Amino acid sequence: MTKKEIIETYNKPINYIEYDKKTNTNKNVRYYDLVRVITNEENTEVLTVVKDDKDRSQGMIRRGRWKKK
Repeated sequence: MTKKEIIETYNKPINYIEYDKKTNTNKNVRYYDLVRVITNEENTEVLTVVKDDKDRSQGMIRRGRWKKK
């Protein structure tokens, strides 16, 4: 993704949000339409942006692990 695409994505409304329990680094995981954005705890720094081509977020909702925002 280009910087422009990342900024456009980050400015969209969040579909899902969760605390990343796999790490002890207090990262926040936000899901937009097929894009996963990981930020620091204060949401002041974008750490990782991943395109979720397999739509993992929908599977997690079906399993009852996440709730739609």
